[in-house]
Amino acid sequence: MIGILKLIIFVALLLLAHVSCGARQGVNVTLYYETLCPDSQRFVSRQLYPVWKDLKDFISLKFVPFGKASGDSIMGFKCQHGVEECRGNMMQSCVLDMLTTAGPQMEFVYCVMNSIDGTSAGERCSQKVGVNWIAVQGCMKSKAGINLQLMAQEQTLSVFNRGLGFVPTVTFNNVYNERDQREALRNFRAVVCRYIGSPAPDGC
Repeated sequence: MIGILKLIIFVALLLLAHVSCGARQGVNVTLYYETLCPDSQRFVSRQLYPVWKDLKDFISLKFVPFGKASGDSIMGFKCQHGVEECRGNMMQSCVLDMLTTAGPQMEFVYCVMNSIDGTSAGERCSQKVGVNWIAVQGCMKSKAGINLQLMAQEQTLSVFNRGLGFVPTVTFNNVYNERDQREALRNFRAVVCRYIGSPAPDGC
């Protein structure tokens, strides 16, 4: 009887140690951005992409390419950096919708946002991740592209009912936190690692 009791206590201690030491978890990251926004381009290239490469097993990504745009299905959209940005936002929405996993989505967004030729990189970048450019163009010329941008607008306004104050904006676990936002623009890795917890994985 005493032996069984000792065994139960031993197993309980093992479980307790596992719970107390196993606080590491994944984090949901949502990026609200614009295709031609220099700050968005810098964030994707210098912060998001390098950190994702190191910690992709712990990050669940969602991209919302809309930013400070506005519009509807009748009048169309107006974007902070003009008509070309509206085209780029829709192009990204179409390609992202055609991709089903975060890896190709991240590679595509990085390819576009890190390109000198900006929105005109869409064809090259979509082909790089295996998306047919003719299908993308079809999406952009149809209600499908408009509806995807309307969805991006709805997603943006559901979190920021007066629209974005700054582009890009990042949320963690679907919650906007001003302190996290400020820090993420300077040191995205530190914020992600804080959410992942301990023991810290390689890359933190």
